[in-house]
Amino acid sequence: MRKVMIADAKQDISTGAGCLVILADEAGHQLLPIMIGEFEARAIAIGLLKEPLPRPITYTFMANALETIGASLEGVCITKRDEGGTFYAVAQFRIGDAVREVDARPSDAMALAVRTGSPIYATDELWQDVAVDISAEMQESLDKQDRSILQERPKKVLTEIFVPKDRR
Repeated sequence: MRKVMIADAKQDISTGAGCLVILADEAGHQLLPIMIGEFEARAIAIGLLKEPLPRPITYTFMANALETIGASLEGVCITKRDEGGTFYAVAQFRIGDAVREVDARPSDAMALAVRTGSPIYATDELWQDVAVDISAEMQESLDKQDRSILQERPKKVLTEIFVPKDRR
């Protein structure tokens, strides 16, 4: 398994039917795009931006419920992609000394992870099969910018896409 971070999120302009969440490895050399729905992308964006809401959305409610019952999200692992292009994930929950895995859509698991501060992982097999290398030009740019673009860019991009202009 390798630890990853959410590097970007953008609307899929090729189909207009969804959004992409782009995961990056810790070294910032490879990216893994995952197609998700607009609602889930907004939920991830709001979580990453720590955008205050008047009422909790589903993922905030889930994070609060876990805390209330003394459970925690240990982490999320994106496990595979099937032949049809559907990605799969598991969420690992700790309750006392026991850790249990629950099948999840990657988008739901990531939306909860950003609220709980839990790590996100991808299996090595999935990463080798699906991840794409960052171009030499982008790599050079990242090296010059101390890779902070992978941590700062999501907030800018997510804000532009998902947060109404009057709330920025």
